[in-house]
Amino acid sequence: MTSLLELAADLERRDAAVAAEIDRVARLADGAKEIAARADAIDVLLANAPAEHAAMDRAEAESLAHRRAAEVDLAVAVANMKTAGRGVVEAQRDLGHAQDAVRDAVARVDRIACTRATLVKSEGAARADVRQLVAQAQEIAGRLAELSRVSQSGRARPEPTLDGLHTWAARVRAALVVVRGQLDLERDRLVREANELGSVVLGEQLAGSSVELVGQRVRTMLAG
Repeated sequence: MTSLLELAADLERRDAAVAAEIDRVARLADGAKEIAARADAIDVLLANAPAEHAAMDRAEAESLAHRRAAEVDLAVAVANMKTAGRGVVEAQRDLGHAQDAVRDAVARVDRIACTRATLVKSEGAARADVRQLVAQAQEIAGRLAELSRVSQSGRARPEPTLDGLHTWAARVRAALVVVRGQLDLERDRLVREANELGSVVLGEQLAGSSVELVGQRVRTMLAG
């Protein structure tokens, strides 16, 4: 009886250890996946930034030209007001239109400057985020080195670049898929062993019951 209880307890310990390892592998794989996704987003932002700057350069040049033209029209309208004579109503209308045009042109230039400042800030934040991602990847790599089942290529440290992060994350996720497969097979074997033990002790055919459940039933039966 004692040996059967010890066997059941040993199966439960081994199963718990494998379950903990599976959870650990899953968390490391999720971490690598998140790093890859964030690296992708940064890559897109930095790749699109030059075209966005060029578009803003064109829009800014056009807006400055509109502002200069509006300022010329405003100066003409002001001069006309001084010599309006009986045409003062028309001159006032032209002056109002010219003032509105200048305000609109200035506002467009200001909006472009704000948009550019936001883009520059986003670029700076993205580059800082790359450094943060590299640090996170290095941390995960250190934890991977503690797993005996991980291949040598899966243990390699990431290069401190976006391309390096992409390569590292893909390599790590592939290595962890292999490890997870090994752990799943090992846990399946433990389940089969536990069910075989339970069938002997309980006198009934078991299949698919968890190691923990079988252990509980075996202890209950032998204790009774």
